[in-house]
Parts: sequence; C-alpha cells; structure tokens
Amino acid sequence: MKTDDICKTKYPIMLVHGVFLRDDGKLDPWGEIPAELSLHGAMCFHGNQSAVATVRANAEELKQRVFEILEETGCEKINIIAHSKGGLDSRYMISMLDMGDKVASLTTINTPHRGCRYVSFLLRILPNFVKSGIVRSKNKKFKRLGDKFPDYLGAIEDLSFEKASKLDEVMKDNPKVYYQSFGTSLVRARDAQYPLCLYHPFIRLFDGENDGLAGESSLRHGKNYTHIRPKSGTAGRAGRRLRGFSHWDISDWKSRRNIKPAVLKFYIDLVKGLKEKGF
Repeated sequence: MKTDDICKTKYPIMLVHGVFLRDDGKLDPWGEIPAELSLHGAMCFHGNQSAVATVRANAEELKQRVFEILEETGCEKINIIAHSKGGLDSRYMISMLDMGDKVASLTTINTPHRGCRYVSFLLRILPNFVKSGIVRSKNKKFKRLGDKFPDYLGAIEDLSFEKASKLDEVMKDNPKVYYQSFGTSLVRARDAQYPLCLYHPFIRLFDGENDGLAGESSLRHGKNYTHIRPKSGTAGRAGRRLRGFSHWDISDWKSRRNIKPAVLKFYIDLVKGLKEKGF
C-alpha cells in the first residue's frame, strides 16, 4: 500500500542491472528497492537486458525496453537508475543509439566508466585454453538462466580498462539528459560479503580504493559525482559500525543487514531528488 508521493516522479523509473544478473529469479539484483520506491509513489520498471552481453548488445535490448515502457505508460521520457555495467549499457543507448529524446535523466551507481585494470590483467595472463573453458561453461549457465545469446567473454572484455576507456571517450553525454553518478568503497575487506572480501585486496593492487569489484577512480562520471561514505561512528541496525558499502550492498543484492536501511534511504532520497528537479 502506497504511503506517500515523495517518490512520484514525472517520468517512470527504469532500473538497469549490471553484469551476471537478471531481473528474474534468484539473480534479481534489486532486493527491496523497487517495492520501497513504489510505497512512496514511484512507478518502477526493470531493464530486462541479458546477464552477459556486450555493452552494445545490452544497449540494443534497453532501447526496445524503453519503447515498451513509454507505450505502456503513455509518458514521453523515462528516468534511468543503472547499477554497475548497466550504466555503460545505458550511456551507450543514449549517446550511440540516438535515445537522448527519450531519457530525462541517467543515474549511474558504482559503474566502472573507465573499466577495471585488474580485468585487463586477468585477460592477459589467463591461457587461452583456460579462458575458452570458462567462457563455454558460463555461456551454457546463462543460457539456462534465460539469456538467448550469452556472450560472457564480450561482457568481460567491455569491462577491461582498455575497452571501457575507449567507450568512455565516444559515449558523449547528451545535453538533453541530466546525468549524475554515485560510487562507494570499502574501508576494510572483511566488511564485504564473500567473495568480495577476497577480491578487495587484490583489486586494490590495480585499481586502488574499491567496492570489492570496481575501483573508485573509475566510478566518477560527469560533474555531478557523489562518493558515499558513512559518517565516522555511525552504527547500523545491528549496532556494528558501518565501514563502507560494497558493490552488492548498494544495489541491495545480498546486502548486509546493518546496511539495508541506509541503502533504502539512499534510493528514496535519490528519487525524491529527481522529482524535485522536475523529472
């Protein structure tokens, strides 16, 4: 039951997930966020793009999804809130597929806009037979999960420092669209969920401060960037001090219990801000 209209934006919201996730079943990355926003008047939809595909392929899927949402709602534009690689997919759709007239705003959250140096390193050092075996296995897995044309290697390569940086240069912001970006990082590896707690120190060697998957220096995009850090001494519901938000925490996928209230409040404030801006 709706409680108020503080998140009732002019345009509907499309939530766009990142790589390895889907908007159905166990891989749904958004947790309680859509329901919480709906309670406050938001009209939420999912991007429904494939879990593993190139940025371009996912962007094509998102373009079709936007037209579906606009037809269903009768609205002229949408607001996009995109997590992780979903931000790259959305930027490509807007700038490279001529969708600037259909998007009022794009909010990217923990999106590696210039990729990850550790991904480049792993792609270089892994023998081809190992990569081929991993790719075959993962493509079969994601096809079973619902991807029609899974492209695990293409998705990973687009997250490398080299490819993502080139995309970042050509995916120019559309002046008709309002852009904002957010990022988080972890203070301590042990505060992340498994296996992000293991990834954190390894990624730090290549990308510095990170959220367990992406380096903070790559999360910045545009003039409206905010890095989310808990205030010193802030305690969560369980009384444990907050030490940062992981890549999964901020999309409410497997969020730690003491983090969830802060994450839900972040999205409510985010959408409330879009409403106040007239979007």
